Amino acid sequence: MKTLLAVVTVVACLTATGVRAQPSTPFGGDDTGCVPDSKDHLKCSQVIGEAFGKLIAAVTGCHVKQANAAFRGSSVDEEGCETTAKGKFDGTVADVAAKCGPVVLAGSAAFESVLLASKSNPQSLDAQNAGPYCDGTADIDPLGDDAGKIPLTKDGLKCAARVAKNLAKLAGTVLRCHGRAANAGFRKNGTSSTTNAFAHEEACEMAALAKFDVGATKILPVCPPCLDMAHQDDLADNPNTGVIAQVDRVNVIIYPCPATTTTTTTSTTTTTA
Repeated sequence: MKTLLAVVTVVACLTATGVRAQPSTPFGGDDTGCVPDSKDHLKCSQVIGEAFGKLIAAVTGCHVKQANAAFRGSSVDEEGCETTAKGKFDGTVADVAAKCGPVVLAGSAAFESVLLASKSNPQSLDAQNAGPYCDGTADIDPLGDDAGKIPLTKDGLKCAARVAKNLAKLAGTVLRCHGRAANAGFRKNGTSSTTNAFAHEEACEMAALAKFDVGATKILPVCPPCLDMAHQDDLADNPNTGVIAQVDRVNVIIYPCPATTTTTTTSTTTTTA
C-alpha cells in the first residue's frame, strides 16, 4: 500500500507542474482521477488503461503456467514470460506516447514497475499471486520471487487457476468501465448529464463483480477452504485490498487531474525623499 501511495503522490507532484488548458471533471465516488481535457489525452489514457488490463492478464497467465509446471514437478521460464508481457505493454505505450502528457507517461511507468516487482512489494502481481494459490505448503517459486503455494490436489490447482484468471478479468473489465466513463464524461463535461455518466460507471463495476461471482460459484465445488465464496469475494471486493478497490485507486495514474495555477503579483513602491 505504501508503494502504491508513493506512485500516486509522484503523479500528483508531476501534475502540479503541468498546467492544462481547462479544468476537468473528477470521476467522483470511489474512483480517483479526472476526465481528460483533450481528445488526444483521452485516447492516450484509454489505450494505456486497456494495456494495463492486458498486462495483468498476461502476467496472470505466466503465473498459472508456473503453478501448473510446479504441480507436475517441473518448471517454466516465468520471468521470461513476464518480460514478454512487459515488452508488449511498453510497445503499446510507445505507440500512443505522442498523444500523452508527461504526467500519464511517468505515472504509468511507475505503476508498471509496481505491478512487475517481486513479492516483496505487496502491490505487485507476484505478491498477490498468494491470493488464489493459497492451499499448500511448498512454494511455487523456490527462488522466492513469486508468492503462492503449490496446490495439494488437481482440483485445487484447477480452482486456483480459474480464480486467478477471474480476478485478472475483473481488473480488466473495471479498467474498461473507467475508460467508458472517461469517454462519456468528456462528451458531456460541464452538462447535467455528467453525473449520470459516472453513475453508469458504478453500475458497470457492479455488473463486472456479478460476473465474477457467477464464475466463483461455478468453480466452487472443487475449491479448497481458502478459496470458498467468502475468500473469493474478499479478493475481488475487499474495500481496501480487493481488485476493484485497487483499480479505483490507481485511476488517477491513468486519468490524472489538472492542477490549479497560482499567479503571484509583485508590486514595487518608490519613495522620493
